[in-house]
Amino acid sequence: MSHQHFARAEREKANVALCNLVSDGLKFRPEQGLVQFGAREHDLHMEINIKDDRAGISQATLGKLENNPFYSTQ
Repeated sequence: MSHQHFARAEREKANVALCNLVSDGLKFRPEQGLVQFGAREHDLHMEINIKDDRAGISQATLGKLENNPFYSTQ
């Protein structure tokens, strides 16, 4: 299943978000887990892909995130 999300962001904030995604992908992967990163340029835009083989967010947690974008499991 493919999910696509689009966002506009300031360069510095986008860099911080990307670094966090990469860091979390590596930090929370299972032993021998796979994390794939990719990027492509489209005219004046960048497409960034990050994929891992973790279980993902549970439906219960996903519902909490939808209702509260600042929800944290920590």
